[in-house]
Amino acid sequence: MPSEDHPTPFLKAMHEGDIARVSEHLAETVELNSPILPTPFKGRASVSAVLGALLSTIDAFEPKMMMREDADVIAVLTIRFENHVIDAFDHVRLGEGGRIETMTIAWRPLPAVVAVQQRLVPKLGGAGDAPRSSPTVGTRKNPRAPAGRTPVRVSLDKQAARGARLAHTSEQKGTRHARWKKAGSRPSDYNRSGRGEGRRQAG
Repeated sequence: MPSEDHPTPFLKAMHEGDIARVSEHLAETVELNSPILPTPFKGRASVSAVLGALLSTIDAFEPKMMMREDADVIAVLTIRFENHVIDAFDHVRLGEGGRIETMTIAWRPLPAVVAVQQRLVPKLGGAGDAPRSSPTVGTRKNPRAPAGRTPVRVSLDKQAARGARLAHTSEQKGTRHARWKKAGSRPSDYNRSGRGEGRRQAG
């Protein structure tokens, strides 16, 4: 059982934007699994730098609720960025002495996540040829690649662009659906009633 309460002051420090106090509650070997990158950040210095960049990007970090069972902690948060409101869920695992050993973060909705990602990436460097240990690059392996081939490195800028395209496509689909619903018809109705009738009359 962890001997000291670190999650509560950690969340309070995040809310107040005090990265020095945030760092005090992280284990030396802390690992952060974020919604922004496919590979984790490792080590107190690296994780502190990422959290500091995040706090300098968003407008508000608002803890709402915390649930705890032994060394596992679930925190429910609201993050505000420009006109976006993000629902955030953090799973924290505590290590020796009660300090934070791992953090796994989930955010929604996708357009808001992409908006933060696009603003945060430049602060993290985003260089496509950085070494694997760098927190600015994700590494993706092609399962069909021959053995021994070097994994493909994907820059954060490309990941952010891909996410933005997905979010834009999703918004477009939602807009079209709203128009069809308001008109009381769908393209398939048009094809059956409009074009179909025209063909029968022409015949």
